[in-house]
Amino acid sequence: MSAYDLISLAGGFKNDALTDSVEVVSGINKKNKILTTSWYSSYELDNVMLEPNDIVFVRRIRDYAKVNYVKIIGEIQFPGMYALRENEELADLLLRCGGFTKNAQIKSTQIFRDEIKKKQSSKIKELRDELNNKLQVQMILSGDKDLAGALNIAKFDSIEASGRVILDIDDKGNHEEFFFQDKDSIYVPPVSRTILVMGEVYQQTAITYNSKHTKVEYYLNKVGGITSAADEDNIYVIKSNGELVKEKGWFDDIMSHDLEPGDMVYVPYNYDRIDFLQLTKDVTTILYQLSLSAATVYQLSK
Repeated sequence: MSAYDLISLAGGFKNDALTDSVEVVSGINKKNKILTTSWYSSYELDNVMLEPNDIVFVRRIRDYAKVNYVKIIGEIQFPGMYALRENEELADLLLRCGGFTKNAQIKSTQIFRDEIKKKQSSKIKELRDELNNKLQVQMILSGDKDLAGALNIAKFDSIEASGRVILDIDDKGNHEEFFFQDKDSIYVPPVSRTILVMGEVYQQTAITYNSKHTKVEYYLNKVGGITSAADEDNIYVIKSNGELVKEKGWFDDIMSHDLEPGDMVYVPYNYDRIDFLQLTKDVTTILYQLSLSAATVYQLSK
């Protein structure tokens, strides 16, 4: 086998490989033989025949500048993969991809990052394990083997991290300072004309947005109101940009919060209704929130 064959079996040279100075070390594990080191350029490797225990070293080019990429899809003039420039922001990237289309809901632009997804995945696993452990303890203490079924634990097993980064963007595309990283993904959704109502309501559905009726209470009434199992004190809104809005006090009633197209109203289950579920309340609430944010990832996988 030649040195070239060996490198080919290993997948070939990477872009940052120093191909004009490949090192071949011979004489390893042979008695009374001194190691020999030879250097070759890539076009010579086909004629370099290897012996057992030889080693081929391909070094990396020092200060090699790796090309990073971002993906942008949705309501963009020229969607696709773009090479990332140093310290590039969304406004810079938009100039290169032709800007938004007329049908873009700019405020709802969604950004996803691999680094964040990995951290979220780790947290979801930690929370899922914590929930399972608590359920095991509760089942032993209560003697009830059906607690996991009461919580519909299978829902939590299907939750995946989204990796979404919340960025406050106005209707003109202006935003706070934010620099892209390699493999970031951007999705610009089309204009939404609905409000999504989910959770402990009588009919989970999307309702056409009415500019004359912007309050949360109006849209909850449209689906028949909340069920008897709802946690009325912890209803929250997930804005179209991913921001979460909750009631903060007496003078900040969530029912009077003004909704915008693309927002979601979520009514959580009231775990305090059942004593043995109190321990799981925080865990399950976080998992539900993560599952809701992860739904937007579907668009990026298409």
